[in-house]
Amino acid sequence: MFFLPKKKIVLHFYTNSPVYSEYAPPEKANNFFPEWWKNLPKTYQEGDIEASTMKGCVGFTDLYSKGFILPMWSSVKISVGEIGNPAWHYQYKDKSSNAGVHSPTQRGSYLPESQYQHLKLVAPWMVHCDEDVEFMFVEPTYNMEELNSFKVLPGVVNFKYQSSINVNLMIPRKSEPHEIEIPFLQPMVHIVPVSNREVDVKVLYDEEKYKYYSELSKLLTLHNYRTRKKIIKEKEKKRCPFNFGE
Repeated sequence: MFFLPKKKIVLHFYTNSPVYSEYAPPEKANNFFPEWWKNLPKTYQEGDIEASTMKGCVGFTDLYSKGFILPMWSSVKISVGEIGNPAWHYQYKDKSSNAGVHSPTQRGSYLPESQYQHLKLVAPWMVHCDEDVEFMFVEPTYNMEELNSFKVLPGVVNFKYQSSINVNLMIPRKSEPHEIEIPFLQPMVHIVPVSNREVDVKVLYDEEKYKYYSELSKLLTLHNYRTRKKIIKEKEKKRCPFNFGE
Protein backbone atom coordinates (compact mmCIF):
# COMPACT_ATOMS: atom_id res chain seq x y z
CA MET A 1 0.00 0.00 0.00
CA PHE A 2 1.30 3.41 -0.96
CA PHE A 3 0.61 6.60 0.97
CA LEU A 4 0.82 9.80 -1.04
CA PRO A 5 2.10 12.88 0.85
CA LYS A 6 -0.63 15.30 1.81
CA LYS A 7 -0.91 18.37 -0.37
CA LYS A 8 0.32 21.50 1.37
CA ILE A 9 -1.97 24.43 2.10
CA VAL A 10 -0.51 27.37 0.20
CA LEU A 11 -0.89 30.89 1.54
CA HIS A 12 0.10 33.90 -0.54
CA PHE A 13 1.13 37.04 1.34
CA TYR A 14 1.10 40.12 -0.87
CA THR A 15 2.58 43.48 0.07
CA ASN A 16 3.10 46.74 -1.82
CA SER A 17 6.45 47.34 -0.13
CA PRO A 18 9.64 45.37 -0.88
CA VAL A 19 10.95 46.37 2.56
CA TYR A 20 8.29 44.39 4.44
CA SER A 21 8.71 41.32 2.26
CA GLU A 22 12.48 41.37 2.71
CA TYR A 23 12.90 42.37 6.36
CA ALA A 24 9.70 41.38 8.20
CA PRO A 25 8.07 38.47 6.39
CA PRO A 26 5.65 36.06 8.07
CA GLU A 27 7.38 32.71 8.42
CA LYS A 28 6.76 29.20 9.68
CA ALA A 29 6.38 29.10 13.44
CA ASN A 30 9.42 26.87 13.90
CA ASN A 31 11.57 29.86 12.90
CA PHE A 32 10.40 31.70 16.03
CA PHE A 33 11.44 29.45 18.91
CA PRO A 34 12.15 31.95 21.73
CA GLU A 35 15.74 32.47 22.90
CA TRP A 36 14.95 31.56 26.51
CA TRP A 37 13.76 28.13 25.32
CA LYS A 38 16.81 27.63 23.10
CA ASN A 39 19.06 28.33 26.09
CA LEU A 40 17.34 25.81 28.37
CA PRO A 41 19.16 22.61 29.27
CA LYS A 42 17.18 19.44 28.65
CA THR A 43 17.17 18.48 32.33
CA TYR A 44 17.78 19.91 35.79
CA GLN A 45 18.46 18.34 39.15
CA GLU A 46 15.56 18.33 41.63
CA GLY A 47 16.95 16.65 44.72
CA ASP A 48 17.98 13.14 43.72
CA ILE A 49 15.86 13.22 40.56
CA GLU A 50 16.90 14.43 37.13
CA ALA A 51 13.79 16.22 35.84
CA SER A 52 12.91 17.47 32.37
CA THR A 53 12.65 21.16 31.50
CA MET A 54 10.35 22.69 28.88
CA LYS A 55 13.04 21.76 26.34
CA GLY A 56 11.30 18.41 26.05
CA CYS A 57 7.71 19.59 26.36
CA VAL A 58 5.79 18.04 23.46
CA GLY A 59 2.91 20.48 23.86
CA PHE A 60 5.38 23.35 23.36
CA THR A 61 7.35 21.88 20.46
CA ASP A 62 4.23 20.66 18.67
CA LEU A 63 2.77 24.17 18.91
CA TYR A 64 5.77 25.61 17.07
CA SER A 65 5.54 22.88 14.44
CA LYS A 66 2.14 24.21 13.34
CA GLY A 67 1.28 27.18 11.16
CA PHE A 68 3.18 30.43 10.89
CA ILE A 69 3.86 33.61 12.84
CA LEU A 70 3.31 37.22 11.82
CA PRO A 71 6.06 39.47 13.26
CA MET A 72 5.69 43.19 13.91
CA TRP A 73 6.55 45.02 10.69
CA SER A 74 7.50 48.30 12.42
CA SER A 75 8.04 49.31 16.02
CA VAL A 76 5.07 51.24 17.40
CA LYS A 77 4.45 53.34 20.51
CA ILE A 78 0.92 53.35 21.92
CA SER A 79 -0.32 55.78 24.56
CA VAL A 80 -3.54 55.23 26.50
CA GLY A 81 -5.37 57.30 29.07
CA GLU A 82 -5.75 56.38 32.71
CA ILE A 83 -8.71 54.40 34.06
CA GLY A 84 -11.87 56.16 32.95
CA ASN A 85 -10.11 58.24 30.27
CA PRO A 86 -10.73 56.93 26.70
CA ALA A 87 -7.77 58.84 25.20
CA TRP A 88 -5.37 56.95 22.94
CA HIS A 89 -2.61 57.67 20.44
CA TYR A 90 -0.14 55.67 18.36
CA GLN A 91 3.01 56.36 16.36
CA TYR A 92 4.78 53.87 14.12
CA LYS A 93 8.51 54.12 13.47
CA ASP A 94 7.91 53.73 9.72
CA LYS A 95 5.59 56.81 9.82
CA SER A 96 3.20 55.13 7.36
CA SER A 97 1.47 52.15 9.01
CA ASN A 98 -2.04 52.59 10.35
CA ALA A 99 -4.18 51.53 13.29
CA GLY A 100 -7.82 51.94 14.24
CA VAL A 101 -10.40 51.06 16.86
CA HIS A 102 -13.77 49.34 17.05
CA SER A 103 -16.55 50.97 18.98
CA PRO A 104 -16.81 49.55 22.52
CA THR A 105 -20.53 49.18 21.84
CA GLN A 106 -19.65 46.26 19.55
CA ARG A 107 -18.43 44.17 22.50
CA GLY A 108 -21.09 45.20 25.03
CA SER A 109 -19.99 44.65 28.61
CA TYR A 110 -16.83 42.72 27.72
CA LEU A 111 -13.66 44.58 28.84
CA PRO A 112 -15.26 48.05 29.22
CA GLU A 113 -13.63 51.07 27.60
CA SER A 114 -13.11 52.66 31.02
CA GLN A 115 -10.70 49.81 31.86
CA TYR A 116 -9.30 48.75 28.47
CA GLN A 117 -8.34 50.32 25.15
CA HIS A 118 -8.94 48.39 21.93
CA LEU A 119 -6.54 48.96 19.03
CA LYS A 120 -6.38 47.24 15.64
CA LEU A 121 -2.95 47.25 14.04
CA VAL A 122 -3.43 47.28 10.27
CA ALA A 123 -0.87 44.89 8.81
CA PRO A 124 0.79 45.71 5.45
CA TRP A 125 -0.29 42.35 3.99
CA MET A 126 -3.12 40.96 1.92
CA VAL A 127 -3.42 37.19 2.23
CA HIS A 128 -5.08 34.71 -0.10
CA CYS A 129 -5.65 30.95 -0.04
CA ASP A 130 -7.35 29.09 -2.88
CA GLU A 131 -8.74 26.52 -0.47
CA ASP A 132 -11.55 26.70 2.07
CA VAL A 133 -9.40 26.32 5.20
CA GLU A 134 -9.92 27.94 8.58
CA PHE A 135 -7.04 29.31 10.63
CA MET A 136 -6.93 30.11 14.35
CA PHE A 137 -5.36 33.35 15.58
CA VAL A 138 -3.39 32.51 18.74
CA GLU A 139 -1.37 34.87 20.91
CA PRO A 140 2.35 33.91 20.76
CA THR A 141 2.54 34.01 24.56
CA TYR A 142 5.91 32.26 24.83
CA ASN A 143 7.50 34.97 22.66
CA MET A 144 6.33 37.81 24.92
CA GLU A 145 8.68 39.26 27.53
CA GLU A 146 5.83 40.14 29.90
CA LEU A 147 2.08 39.63 29.90
CA ASN A 148 0.63 42.82 31.36
CA SER A 149 1.13 45.31 28.51
CA PHE A 150 -1.46 44.02 26.04
CA LYS A 151 -3.41 40.96 24.96
CA VAL A 152 -3.78 39.74 21.38
CA LEU A 153 -7.39 38.79 20.75
CA PRO A 154 -8.02 35.28 19.34
CA GLY A 155 -10.28 34.38 16.44
CA VAL A 156 -10.78 32.17 13.39
CA VAL A 157 -10.25 33.42 9.82
CA ASN A 158 -10.57 31.96 6.34
CA PHE A 159 -8.24 33.51 3.76
CA LYS A 160 -10.33 32.33 0.86
CA TYR A 161 -13.10 34.72 1.90
CA GLN A 162 -11.11 37.53 3.49
CA SER A 163 -7.63 38.93 2.90
CA SER A 164 -6.82 41.23 5.80
CA ILE A 165 -4.66 39.94 8.64
CA ASN A 166 -4.93 42.77 11.14
CA VAL A 167 -3.94 42.36 14.79
CA ASN A 168 -6.50 43.27 17.44
CA LEU A 169 -5.17 44.26 20.86
CA MET A 170 -6.68 45.04 24.23
CA ILE A 171 -4.50 47.33 26.38
CA PRO A 172 -5.33 47.57 30.09
CA ARG A 173 -5.56 51.09 31.55
CA LYS A 174 -3.69 51.99 34.73
CA SER A 175 -4.10 54.60 37.45
CA GLU A 176 -2.03 57.02 35.33
CA PRO A 177 -1.69 57.52 31.55
CA HIS A 178 1.00 55.26 30.19
CA GLU A 179 2.80 54.22 27.01
CA ILE A 180 3.84 50.85 25.67
CA GLU A 181 6.21 50.07 22.82
CA ILE A 182 6.01 47.00 20.60
CA PRO A 183 9.40 46.43 18.95
CA PHE A 184 10.16 45.61 15.34
CA LEU A 185 9.94 41.85 14.64
CA GLN A 186 8.08 41.09 17.86
CA PRO A 187 5.97 37.96 17.08
CA MET A 188 2.38 39.21 17.15
CA VAL A 189 0.11 36.37 16.02
CA HIS A 190 0.58 32.61 15.70
CA ILE A 191 -1.76 31.47 12.93
CA VAL A 192 -2.57 27.78 13.07
CA PRO A 193 -4.54 25.89 10.39
CA VAL A 194 -7.54 23.85 11.51
CA SER A 195 -6.05 20.97 9.54
CA ASN A 196 -3.28 18.40 9.88
CA ARG A 197 -1.77 19.50 6.57
CA GLU A 198 1.44 21.52 6.39
CA VAL A 199 1.30 25.20 5.42
CA ASP A 200 3.51 26.68 2.71
CA VAL A 201 3.89 30.45 3.11
CA LYS A 202 4.74 32.41 -0.04
CA VAL A 203 5.72 36.05 0.59
CA LEU A 204 5.47 38.24 -2.49
CA TYR A 205 6.10 41.89 -3.28
CA ASP A 206 3.31 42.41 -5.80
CA GLU A 207 1.68 45.83 -5.97
CA GLU A 208 -1.09 44.73 -8.37
CA LYS A 209 -2.15 41.73 -6.30
CA TYR A 210 -1.96 43.77 -3.10
CA LYS A 211 -4.17 46.46 -4.63
CA TYR A 212 -6.65 43.89 -5.97
CA TYR A 213 -7.15 42.09 -2.65
CA SER A 214 -7.15 45.37 -0.74
CA GLU A 215 -9.94 46.76 -2.91
CA LEU A 216 -11.80 43.44 -2.77
CA SER A 217 -11.62 43.55 1.04
CA LYS A 218 -13.02 47.09 1.07
CA LEU A 219 -15.86 46.03 -1.23
CA LEU A 220 -16.74 42.93 0.76
CA THR A 221 -16.69 44.71 4.13
CA LEU A 222 -19.98 46.28 3.05
CA HIS A 223 -21.52 42.84 3.70
CA ASN A 224 -21.46 40.45 6.63
CA TYR A 225 -19.19 37.38 6.52
CA ARG A 226 -21.84 34.91 5.30
CA THR A 227 -22.82 37.26 2.47
CA ARG A 228 -19.17 37.73 1.47
CA LYS A 229 -18.72 33.94 1.36
CA LYS A 230 -21.83 33.56 -0.79
CA ILE A 231 -20.66 36.27 -3.21
CA ILE A 232 -17.30 34.56 -3.73
CA LYS A 233 -18.86 31.10 -4.14
CA GLU A 234 -21.30 32.43 -6.75
CA LYS A 235 -18.42 34.10 -8.58
CA GLU A 236 -16.54 30.79 -8.66
CA LYS A 237 -19.56 28.97 -10.11
CA LYS A 238 -19.76 31.44 -12.97
CA ARG A 239 -16.07 30.88 -13.77
CA CYS A 240 -16.34 27.08 -13.68
CA PRO A 241 -16.60 25.60 -17.25
CA PHE A 242 -18.51 22.59 -15.89
CA ASN A 243 -21.21 24.63 -14.21
CA PHE A 244 -24.50 24.07 -16.04
CA GLY A 245 -26.57 26.32 -13.79
CA GLU A 246 -27.92 29.68 -14.76
